[in-house]
Amino acid sequence: GEMRLAGSEAVLPPERVAVPWDAAAADWFGAGTGWGYVERMPQRPAALDASLLPHAEDLLSLAGFAWARGEGVEAEQALPVYLRDNVATPKKAP
Repeated sequence: GEMRLAGSEAVLPPERVAVPWDAAAADWFGAGTGWGYVERMPQRPAALDASLLPHAEDLLSLAGFAWARGEGVEAEQALPVYLRDNVATPKKAP
């Protein structure tokens, strides 16, 4: 199978995680350290393993799925997603 982004990427406290659950959610699997906070989340997957960590080689299969969907871009157009760009921005004075 293929892991796909559901919703949008964000840095949030567990209580604010909004997963688009539907009838197919019964077969969702949560992977990664963020699921260590599942008791604070409003929804839960069918199963999870908070100890699973990503490895660079995992991107190869994801890239294959994206390529097959025509989502490839030229190298100079590829941009990283920095989730913490706005988290570390100092707040403006009132």
